[in-house]
Amino acid sequence: MYANTAYEALYQLIGLQFQETVTEWITSQVMFRALILLLFGSSFFIFLVHFASRYIPFAVAAKRAPLSRVILLVFCLFIGISLLKVDGQTTSMNMRSHSWTQNPYITRSGLNHKDHYRVSYIFKILSISAVDIAIFF
Repeated sequence: MYANTAYEALYQLIGLQFQETVTEWITSQVMFRALILLLFGSSFFIFLVHFASRYIPFAVAAKRAPLSRVILLVFCLFIGISLLKVDGQTTSMNMRSHSWTQNPYITRSGLNHKDHYRVSYIFKILSISAVDIAIFF
C-alpha cells in the first residue's frame, strides 16, 4: 500500500494494525466458527423447509426454493471464510517502495509499528489492484 505523506502513512499503519488485531481476535475464537456453521446450517434448514413445503399436501403456502439459492449460500460461505483467512503481509510504503516505519514522524507518534502486518489474501489483492489503478490514472 502506497502513501504520499507521513501523515497518510501513519493512518494507514493504524488501520493495518487495527485490521490485523480484529482479524486475529475474530479468527482465534472457536465460537466464530460455530457461529458461521450455525448461520449456514439455519439457512440450509430454511431452504429445506421451503423445498419440502412444495411436496407436503397440507402446507399453508408453498414457497419456491431454487437450487441457485444453495449455490449462492455456499459461495457466500467461502467468500466470508476467505476474508478472514490470513495469508498475506503488507505495509505502508512511499512511491519509491520504501517503508514508512522508519520515518521520524511515525516513530514519534507512539504507534507500536511493525515492518509488516498480516492481512487477508483478498484484502491484499484488492489493495494491490487499487494501487495499480491509481498509478494508471
